[in-house]
Amino acid sequence: MDEYLRVLFTMKMEPKTFKSNYARDHAPEIAEAASRGHLTCLNGCGINSGVWTVTAKGTRFLKQHGRIM
Repeated sequence: MDEYLRVLFTMKMEPKTFKSNYARDHAPEIAEAASRGHLTCLNGCGINSGVWTVTAKGTRFLKQHGRIM
C-alpha cells in the first residue's frame, strides 16, 4: 500500500506521460490506480491527454491516508 500511495502522490505533484520511464517502472501501480478511478488519462472534455493525472477520487484517497492535507 505504501508504494501505491507513493506513486499516486508523485503523480499528483508531477503528472507523467504514458511513455515516461517512471510510468514504465511503476506500471502495476498505475494500472491499479487507473482501475480504482484514482488516475485518469482523460482531460475535462473526455479526450486522451497523453499524461496520467490524479482524479478527485484519488485526491480524497491521498487525504484519507495522510499523504496530503
